Amino acid sequence: MVDSESNAFSVFRNTPDESRFVHQAMFQLGFLCEFADLSTDQMRIALAMAEYLKRTQGKRFWES
Repeated sequence: MVDSESNAFSVFRNTPDESRFVHQAMFQLGFLCEFADLSTDQMRIALAMAEYLKRTQGKRFWES
């Protein structure tokens, strides 16, 4: 189970529905199961990727 009191994933506290980012992260990481079926380490990886996706949503990165 993920500790919701932790500051590690504080970006999700103000998000009404973060499942879109979690599902997107799981897809990109190649997990083909439900989030609850992941190991604790896999959950951490998926949530870290989901947080990255949320933070970078709508931001454009330009290379020069």
